[in-house]
Order: sequence, then structure tokens, then C-alpha cells
Amino acid sequence: MGVVFYEMWRQPFFTAMERAQVLGKMALGLSSPDRIKEAQELLPEAPPEAAKVLASLLATDPGARSTKMDSWSWSLERLNRSGLLPSGAFDPQVQRVLQALEDPSSSESVALLQVLCRDIRVAA
Repeated sequence: MGVVFYEMWRQPFFTAMERAQVLGKMALGLSSPDRIKEAQELLPEAPPEAAKVLASLLATDPGARSTKMDSWSWSLERLNRSGLLPSGAFDPQVQRVLQALEDPSSSESVALLQVLCRDIRVAA
């Protein structure tokens, strides 16, 4: 989820190598005590609240990130109140798609992965 959140805030990568380097670093997670500062360096153009969300999603310490469904719902509600997301993000249809994406075998999840993988193959 952290990578998806990151790519929603970041400008598109210029090269496949740039994408591989940044995503490779993100795959290691954020482990320093100052995870929020690390996240702000990854997203310098985003508001500080977005860096806080990213820091939580990429934390290497399982206790520092949300993994339970109720925590995810709480996080979505918190994001909704923060004003960081567009007003339509909590539209019932958007909510239905988000719920469908929770199941990796749903048609929505499969379609999303196919599009993401297609973009990777085209960039490479």
C-alpha cells in the first residue's frame, strides 16, 4: 500500500532505472527513528500529512504500521477528515472498489495489477 500511496503523490518517473532505484529503496522500508523525515525526503512536494501516512505504511516495525482491517478503515476515515484526499474519494462507488481491492483475487485487483505490470513492461 505504501508504494501505491507514494506513486499517487509523486510525479511520474522519467526512466525505468529511476523507478527501480526509488522503489528498491522503499522495499527496504523506513526503519530510522525519524521515519517521517525519510518519508518527507521521498515526497518533498507533498504536504507533511502525506509524509506521515507514507512513514506509517513503509515502517519496517510491524507495530508502527497499520495491518489490521479495522486500522485501515480508521486510517481511511482519518485521511477523509484531514482534507488530503479529494472529496470524491469517499464516494460509495470508490468505497466499493477499495473494498474489492482488499481481496487479491477480485477482478478489480487483478485488473489493477495487470495495468501496473503492463506499465512496467512498457517502461523497461
